[in-house]
Amino acid sequence: MGGKEDIAYENCKVMMSKFDELGIKYAYREYPGGHTWPVWRNDLYTFAPLLFQE
Repeated sequence: MGGKEDIAYENCKVMMSKFDELGIKYAYREYPGGHTWPVWRNDLYTFAPLLFQE
């Protein structure tokens, strides 16, 4: 998430609330910069290695 300046910030809060309600586990991180490519790039850099863990 690109922090409070991200256009999807409020929707993300609603989604996380629903996940909590349903007992769905998730990881949440914020990286400043809004809904921009640098934020997406950082998220991909952080997330991609998790796909290849055993």
